[in-house]
Amino acid sequence: MSGCLECTHCVRIAHPFGSSLVCPEKRLGNSCSAMIPQGLKDRGAAIHQQTGSGKAAALRQAAALAARLPNVSADTWLCFQEPEKTDMVRKWHQALSGLDPAVGVVVPRRREPEFGQSYAIEQWHSENFGNGYLNAVAAGQTESLRDFPNLDWFFGPLAFRAKHAHHWIDYRGDGYDAQMVPIVLAARAGVRIADVPVRYSAEPEMKAEEEGSVDFVKKRFRQLTALTPVVAAAIEAG
Repeated sequence: MSGCLECTHCVRIAHPFGSSLVCPEKRLGNSCSAMIPQGLKDRGAAIHQQTGSGKAAALRQAAALAARLPNVSADTWLCFQEPEKTDMVRKWHQALSGLDPAVGVVVPRRREPEFGQSYAIEQWHSENFGNGYLNAVAAGQTESLRDFPNLDWFFGPLAFRAKHAHHWIDYRGDGYDAQMVPIVLAARAGVRIADVPVRYSAEPEMKAEEEGSVDFVKKRFRQLTALTPVVAAAIEAG
């Protein structure tokens, strides 16, 4: 799927029979819809105007829409990603192949050297630190999160079976926590979580724009200081 680089609130949730794309109203018709390849449209892509505000609302809306698409069963995989992560579109089939049928949520993990080579160095450091911290917190929850894997929390893409979509639809967070905290809630409900490595490379334009940029360094710092405690608290709540 072609990226919509300037629109960070677009959400794509797909399944084998089609796709749903939810965009903020101000972008619809001007940017995001124009960036969708014709091939995706030909395969049944549906574009929906976002009814709420922000990325979390788009995720909730897209999950609800995707779960109701024709031919979706309880076990259908719904795959979430930001549209700018174009390389991930090519990775989903491999990431979801050969899984134990008991797995209900998949969290892809960026492998090296692609991660380090294709990301701004500041983001590579901050997200490795954030992942390490959250995984350490989860490792301490030996009873409520038994057999919980180490995750690439800060990557973003994830997949869940349609029968587990309610964990994301019902969660009321308003930021990136709306992607991450429901993973913990699903695990506590008995859903098996899988960490799946992928050889993902970010778009080179992203690294060129962000590396050495004070504004983007501040963004990474905000994620560590604002987002990480919210997710850690959810992990420790059990």
